[in-house]
Amino acid sequence: GTVAGIIGHRIYYTHYPVLYAVPVAIMLKIGINNPFAFRILFIIFAILGLTFFYKFVKIITNKIVAFVAVLYFGISPIFITNADIIFRYSLENLWMFLILFLSIVIFQRLNTRTSSIRDSKIKWLLTSVWITYFLLALTSFDETIFIFVWLTGLSIVYLYNSKNFQKIWLFMFLMIF
Repeated sequence: GTVAGIIGHRIYYTHYPVLYAVPVAIMLKIGINNPFAFRILFIIFAILGLTFFYKFVKIITNKIVAFVAVLYFGISPIFITNADIIFRYSLENLWMFLILFLSIVIFQRLNTRTSSIRDSKIKWLLTSVWITYFLLALTSFDETIFIFVWLTGLSIVYLYNSKNFQKIWLFMFLMIF
């Protein structure tokens, strides 16, 4: 098939970000013109998303809860239906769960007494989160507000627990927000 047949006419609409089409375009450019290969690529993205979902849930709970959560999400009709579709869902889940995982890792590191915001590992993780957020925004408009609220809330929790932060500024910020 052609690109229009594989991806559909959605690529011409302005309300769908187009990053999900880039891997397909790269594969077409290097000579891979097999719809099965495109579907396998998006299944790999979906499985990577499940992996980061597992890691995220495992950090905040335990292995058993993480396994049950991934199993439940992995066998859900919405996941199974969208896992091999050459559209934004697989990449959207991958970026979203990667951001959730990395942000919790950062939060845990910042809550140790030995790490600070100036730590090079923390800076690298923060940069990774914002690059991934940018990739998410190029993949989906649906999840960006959820992730923004998540990151803002996590920042507020960290700032609230910080020794050098005055609680009145947080209250004033929340009143404006």
